[in-house]
Amino acid sequence: MINILVVDDETVFARAIKRKLERDHYRCNTAATLKEAHEYLHPTNDEEQALRPDLILLDMQLPDGNGLDLLKEIKDGTPVVIITAYGDIENAVTAMKNGACDYLKKPLDLKELGVVLERTLDS
Repeated sequence: MINILVVDDETVFARAIKRKLERDHYRCNTAATLKEAHEYLHPTNDEEQALRPDLILLDMQLPDGNGLDLLKEIKDGTPVVIITAYGDIENAVTAMKNGACDYLKKPLDLKELGVVLERTLDS
């Protein structure tokens, strides 16, 4: 089963995305901060290793930093789709240059999210 990590500090939004992804038969975990996301990306035992994401949905603005900082740290080829309410061309270009597979602006269209996830996971 494909494991997706949603990194977003908007709890209601993250829960809604998690429910949608679970209905679509993905395993999904959420993290509200960069620190929490690091715990999924750097597992310390076998149980945590099982939760390591196959894809990350990453918000740009988080309470403890910028999602681009986390994006720059991901060197293992895990695909990242940026999600943000503060979308502009400069941020999108920066995200793509730093390895993001796609860039979606909030509020998300759930059908579009599904298409982007399928395309990203199939590539």
